[in-house]
Amino acid sequence: METDSERRALAYLAKDPLLHLNMTEAIRCGAAKLLRVTEKSVLLYSTAGRVCMASAADPAEAERLAGACKPQELYAVCRPFLADALTARFGLVKGMECRQAAYLGRAPLPEPQSPAFIRPLDERHLPFIRAHYNIVDSPGYLRGLLRAGGVLGAFVPGDPLPAGFIGMHAEGTIGMLQVLPQYRRRGIALALEVRMVNRLLARGKIPFAQIAVGNTASMCLQRKLGFSISDRSIFWLSEERPAETVDSGAPARYPDT
Repeated sequence: METDSERRALAYLAKDPLLHLNMTEAIRCGAAKLLRVTEKSVLLYSTAGRVCMASAADPAEAERLAGACKPQELYAVCRPFLADALTARFGLVKGMECRQAAYLGRAPLPEPQSPAFIRPLDERHLPFIRAHYNIVDSPGYLRGLLRAGGVLGAFVPGDPLPAGFIGMHAEGTIGMLQVLPQYRRRGIALALEVRMVNRLLARGKIPFAQIAVGNTASMCLQRKLGFSISDRSIFWLSEERPAETVDSGAPARYPDT
């Protein structure tokens, strides 16, 4: 049952439901600690993703939210003026700007023809994942995703190693989509994302991803699959940390789809 704070937070977030989907899903999945809720802003901590998520309606409210916020290692925030306010207050590093993409249908997507068969990867594939995916610099985080069965691999006959893979990040976004160069243009990326979408639909979840602004290929793939794309951006901010500190379970990353 929703608390009063959750109802008020969801009412604000519903003003731009696609942009705020990562925040509403965190609340509805019971993985959100609400830190500040007003008529013009929401600040929450995703306990699943270990990331602070925030939205403010205008620059003045963004400054008030930043003033009430405690420093965090990683933020995903809506609206550029809020990103600027938090960056200025805490000396954060601006990372990726991205658009939220979501499949809002209820029917499973048709499985496309593909030369690959798809199955979950496990910890034995961690060296392979690290060799072909450089957005996340945390072996501990990737190991956790593999242990949870959150990474799918595509295999073609005759090759014991994956031709590609896709994952679901700890806070619920689809990402990590990679296909080795020699296996591209065979429909493997499409097959991987369709399988992940249908997997999430079967669990009663809304499949969503965060697409880097300028990633035309990924944006085209999402539209081909019938995803809706937000008009506004989400901005990822982080503290600078020495490289030796990232081998933990923390999602020291930015969106990568």
